[in-house]
Amino acid sequence: MHPSTTSTTDSQNGSTSSSTAEARRLRKRELDRHAQRCARQRTKDRIAFLETRLEESYRAEPGRRRVATLLDELAAVKQQRDELMAIVSSIQKTLVGVSTTTQHTQNTQHTSPPATTTPPLATLTPSPPAPEPLVVDEVEPIVPLPEVPCHCINDTPSSASTSTASRNIWRSVNCTLTKSQQHAPSPKIADTILDEDVPVRAVLEGWQAVERAGLLSAAWKKLRAVDELCFATCDQVVRLAVMATMYIFLRWDTDPTPQNLQAMPKWYLQRPSQKMAHSGAIDYFVWPGVRERFVFSQHRYCSNLFWNTFSANLRILWAHGFDSCYQLDLMTGRYCIAPAFRNQIRDLRCWTMLRGFFDHFPDLACDIPTYDDIPQSLPLALSFSDILEDHYEEEQDVQDVQDVQDVQDVQDVQVALQDALQDVGQEPRMEALPYGMTPAMQLGHLRRSDTADDVDFWQLAGLVSGDGQGFAQIY
Repeated sequence: MHPSTTSTTDSQNGSTSSSTAEARRLRKRELDRHAQRCARQRTKDRIAFLETRLEESYRAEPGRRRVATLLDELAAVKQQRDELMAIVSSIQKTLVGVSTTTQHTQNTQHTSPPATTTPPLATLTPSPPAPEPLVVDEVEPIVPLPEVPCHCINDTPSSASTSTASRNIWRSVNCTLTKSQQHAPSPKIADTILDEDVPVRAVLEGWQAVERAGLLSAAWKKLRAVDELCFATCDQVVRLAVMATMYIFLRWDTDPTPQNLQAMPKWYLQRPSQKMAHSGAIDYFVWPGVRERFVFSQHRYCSNLFWNTFSANLRILWAHGFDSCYQLDLMTGRYCIAPAFRNQIRDLRCWTMLRGFFDHFPDLACDIPTYDDIPQSLPLALSFSDILEDHYEEEQDVQDVQDVQDVQDVQDVQVALQDALQDVGQEPRMEALPYGMTPAMQLGHLRRSDTADDVDFWQLAGLVSGDGQGFAQIY
């Protein structure tokens, strides 16, 4: 073969192979672009599919129905806004035309009397229709919603056909305590004296007297509704204790300052379970164990049977009558809670229930003290010197008390008692008062008509002499 023919053939083969490679590269590039377009389209389709599924799930789930309703209401409000803006724009165009016509008329008829002039624009301006207020249902007060139908959800207190007696108390209390003050926010607590005057005056004279005195703030309106729903038939001591204690929490809930937090009893602080979503009224229970039970299983206790039994059996340990729960300032005419009663209701052990309550709800017996089972030896030591001194102050007419001249005589009685106990081989000990009673209260108990009325000083001293066992018999 001729060399020139060989070189020509090689050049042709090289050009053919290079063109084939270039075609393959172009083909691959086109395939890659097509694959990328397909991948992007699949991604868009998938995102649209997931958005559709998410919206359907929001509308289908019971807990998300509120979100769907709000979205629909938002769309309706936007549409209403657009319509109103179109009306305003039309009115503005009309006003511009009227203004131009009026100005032209005044220029051409400047000799006309003033009485025949065109009326002012204000009389020609049609008042735009006031937008209707957006009616938004209040937030569901029962949290979480039950998995099965429950009377605290099916209850409709707003309907005209539903009487007050048939309303679900638990739902009504939650609606009251979680109601937001939209028009006038609840004011901060201004005067502690006035705040203590409200519950005492409400129990003594009724809520109408509080309203006439101008003391019914937004916070007390809530507590008034709760009192009338649940505690109107309770003992006066119980009503005062409940309202005063609930107000302590409501004050902190309205104005969570360090001062209001410090004013709350330690047992009123939130438990870890209260960090979970729950009904607002749960936080007002004084017993931490009850609050925790309601967070997890409130629908076991949401019936009116629970609340009727609750109010009928609630008791406050207080050895005096209601008159000792408050004081009256004769200068101002204002009531205030007595310091002794204020300290008493801050002790969680004084919040008790009668046994009849646990016949219906035995699972709460470990969380609430039983009124009949209050221990008789709580850490309030009985000092014999306190007994003798209190008795000396209250019984000045007893002749034998004249022998007790000073504190040394009282100390001598204590020393004699200790010596007598040691002589019989017993360790000297101080008995404890029943819970919630002071030494003066104990002596007052001995002077009641159903006890020995003739117990005098030396009879009391005789109980603590001898074998040391007689004194314990007065408990």
